Amino acid sequence: MAVHDKFPAIAADTPALRRLFVSVQVSKAVLGAVLGVAFVSFVGRPDAAEAIAIAGLVAPAALALLAFTAVPLSILETTALEIFALLIGYLAALTGGVLSPLVV
Repeated sequence: MAVHDKFPAIAADTPALRRLFVSVQVSKAVLGAVLGVAFVSFVGRPDAAEAIAIAGLVAPAALALLAFTAVPLSILETTALEIFALLIGYLAALTGGVLSPLVV
């Protein structure tokens, strides 16, 4: 008796998935850069805490570059989620902690 999978395994690291990952990360980094430039143009030079936040907004660019190396895609995707979660937590703490409008 053979066991048949209803959901066959999908290749987790194909060139198409890497291209998709790169395009998503580049889009996120470009949006972060636009937000950073908008912040600087409206508010002025950021202090250290704000500079860290802006660096977090453009951090996906580093992940997009790492996608061209031999780093497994699963590690890159996990790292992208971790950076996003850390950025939300950092921005929530920066804007008021538990009372922050960023806390969902």
